[in-house]
Amino acid sequence: MKHFFRWACLFLEVLVTIMIGGMGVFTLVTGTPDGEMWLQLVPVLAHLFFNLLFTILILNYSRSTFGSDAQLTPALLLVLSLTDIRVYPYCALHSAFFSVNLAIVAHAFQVALIAGLLFSMECMIYMTEINSKRINNGLAVALAAALLVGIYSPASPNIPAFLDGAYVTALVLRTVLVVLGVIGALVSLGTLVQENVSKETVVKCIAYTMDIVALVLLVFPYHFIRSISAILLMLASTIILMLVARSRRIFA
Repeated sequence: MKHFFRWACLFLEVLVTIMIGGMGVFTLVTGTPDGEMWLQLVPVLAHLFFNLLFTILILNYSRSTFGSDAQLTPALLLVLSLTDIRVYPYCALHSAFFSVNLAIVAHAFQVALIAGLLFSMECMIYMTEINSKRINNGLAVALAAALLVGIYSPASPNIPAFLDGAYVTALVLRTVLVVLGVIGALVSLGTLVQENVSKETVVKCIAYTMDIVALVLLVFPYHFIRSISAILLMLASTIILMLVARSRRIFA
């Protein structure tokens, strides 16, 4: 079942990478690239690439793993890649080729944000969990909550600010996500203050916290520094998790 789940996540990761990555590359090729466009899209393309690479490597664990490494990380990487759909309005603004309803993009972005926050917290909570059924149940509940809230929460994409990049337009949901991010930071702190915490656990908690901070930054309207900071935090988090996995020699 674990192996099937990893293959399913890889398949979806490839689709997301092709769709969002292809959209970014097409915009760079057919548009009029300037400094802002390169800084807006190239970090997103790098993030998609490293997430896909890490998902591929997860399929090649050389020994049976447990906890977030084996079961939650592929799902986390997938929803973090899906948050890159936030650049769709920007691409649509600079290329007449794209015509997807912005409301669909807004709700998909909300689902990805909520799932990313919940999955990041679960990765920390279940970091050393052996009970796979418990992890799967937590994953299913988090995904159901993300879909329910993300789809049915109101979104107002038909405003000028949304064209610079997708964000959470509903103030109530934005506030809830910020609070959820604070809770995630507290979960990280609670994990770190436990007795006999290993260096690996500390580093992984830092990486997951970086994802949480990045996702909280993305709930707000587009700002260049905030956007770049968020994508660089997620990119750094993925690279850190890859290096931790590599240092443990768990890749075939």
